[in-house]
Amino acid sequence: VHRWQMGSQSGAYLRQAEDARAAGDDAREIDYLKRYLTAHPEATDERERLARLLAKTVATRKQVQEAGEVLDDVLRRDPARHDLRRFAVAFY
Repeated sequence: VHRWQMGSQSGAYLRQAEDARAAGDDAREIDYLKRYLTAHPEATDERERLARLLAKTVATRKQVQEAGEVLDDVLRRDPARHDLRRFAVAFY
């Protein structure tokens, strides 16, 4: 039952992230993507989405560091993401 509840809840987080994106609410989208990724750490596409969104919304040094760490993590997981690599170079 617990595994089903976690899967159901994490799916809801992804839907809420989509709703936040549609509403243009970056902070809410980031929050729900982070919650989703806690349950699905292997979800590289969603992690890339989070990385790009974090990079787009940075305002502090800590946020720059977090965005860079997530970008690096995605590129370690999948080095063939050349578009993301170019994005990361422009970000840094």
